[in-house]
Amino acid sequence: MYLKLLGACLTVAGTGALGFYLGNRYLQRVRDLERLINLLNFLKTEIRYKATPLPEIFAKMANSEEGTVAKLFEIKDRTLPVNQGLKKALAEGFSQTALLKREQEILLAFAEKIGISDLREQENLLNYTCEQLKLVLAESRQEAEKNVKLVNYLGVLVGAFLVLLFF
Repeated sequence: MYLKLLGACLTVAGTGALGFYLGNRYLQRVRDLERLINLLNFLKTEIRYKATPLPEIFAKMANSEEGTVAKLFEIKDRTLPVNQGLKKALAEGFSQTALLKREQEILLAFAEKIGISDLREQENLLNYTCEQLKLVLAESRQEAEKNVKLVNYLGVLVGAFLVLLFF
């Protein structure tokens, strides 16, 4: 009797935890996008007003307090050109973030063009990339508002259904 009760509690707790984990992924994506936009604004400021070289800016960005998103800009291979090193760093770091394929494509397109044009073109590229990410952020916020509670409740309800079905 007690083992059945313990099994039922563990089932509901396990599926509930899974639901909360999946719900948290929606929220983490929103936070990661906000951090990413902040980092790109920092990059824009450093390029425009301080004229800091890109490798130094990316090193500052990678060491900032923006969490796993900042590690996307950690260029480990200094022998490559900046844009190729950034593409490699982005490809390696995406698995550690909650960002989806769409954001990855935006950033890889950004990485392809950064550092190979003049100051004005780089500012335009940064503005364009930030605008694209802001649109994705707005969609992500709407998705999170709609789905977080649903996924959380669904996790608990699936556990309760399994308990009713098997016990």
